[in-house]
Amino acid sequence: KRAKQRIVPLHGAAIKALSDYLKIRSDFLPSAKNNFVFCTRGKAGHISRQRVALMLKDCCIQAGINPNICSP
Repeated sequence: KRAKQRIVPLHGAAIKALSDYLKIRSDFLPSAKNNFVFCTRGKAGHISRQRVALMLKDCCIQAGINPNICSP
């Protein structure tokens, strides 16, 4: 919680996509000068874990996957 660091294994394609995103992130968030990968303009400065869960649920529904079997 809070200050805990998390390690997430990434596939080569995900690393490439992340690298590409970081190159253009400032086009969308010019003031993004923090250590968060997915910055927002909100007070916290990052996407919350709750928002990530909601986004995943929406993706599951669009893909025709039962959202109850997916979790971040």
